[in-house]
Amino acid sequence: MARLAALNLERRAEEATGAVRWLRPAYQAQRFARGRAAADDRAGQTEAPLAALAARKPSFPKEDMAQTAAVIFALLEAREPIDVGSLADAFREGRRATPRIEATLAALARIGAVASAGATFALRGHA
Repeated sequence: MARLAALNLERRAEEATGAVRWLRPAYQAQRFARGRAAADDRAGQTEAPLAALAARKPSFPKEDMAQTAAVIFALLEAREPIDVGSLADAFREGRRATPRIEATLAALARIGAVASAGATFALRGHA
């Protein structure tokens, strides 16, 4: 159990520096990496496919839980308060995703996970 805890701490430290070891890189990196250097040479990933993945905008998910994860991740990526339009522009659907993003932000604000400063939003404790 101690070894597992040590491995988890090592993984967290690597992810804090931007190195992510994806279990299913073709699926996960495409959906969640979005511009981050998600490659870890030790995991056998090459830079060319990652550059192509980072250049493509991901689709805004259809499932509620996945939408929440996508909005939270986009807020983390922004690193500063961001408006709904800019969040929508991060996805392939663009402004068509605005109503779903607004609903997700409202839900996150209700539970206290998101702070709103007028027209901009940020994760609490990350802005």
